[in-house]
Amino acid sequence: MSVMLAAHAEAETTGFFENYQVSLHTLLRRASEIIPVPLPLRYFISFSSSVRKKIAGKRAGSPQNPLTRLQSCALQTHLDAISPGVEFGVTATPHGAYRVRSTNAVGHGHERISKP
Repeated sequence: MSVMLAAHAEAETTGFFENYQVSLHTLLRRASEIIPVPLPLRYFISFSSSVRKKIAGKRAGSPQNPLTRLQSCALQTHLDAISPGVEFGVTATPHGAYRVRSTNAVGHGHERISKP
């Protein structure tokens, strides 16, 4: 059985386009459901945030991603311990490897796409 543990809205790298896509998705799909942000401002925020991260020159992406990987290892160990007859494969996945197919209140609906 496959289990995917995703760090939603966390870019894997400091690349401009990945951060822009993650930021824009968050603003268009998540934050706008709670906070009314005008559409042009959403694009500006995504652009400026991505430029800022690129200029900052960090070598790694979000600090959440290593934590998600540690959590996936811990979950793998736990599932193996409590279910000896069931084979689990737990994988940590960055947001950039997925696109939203559909959304609901708990954030399900991710579909795997291949990275270039």
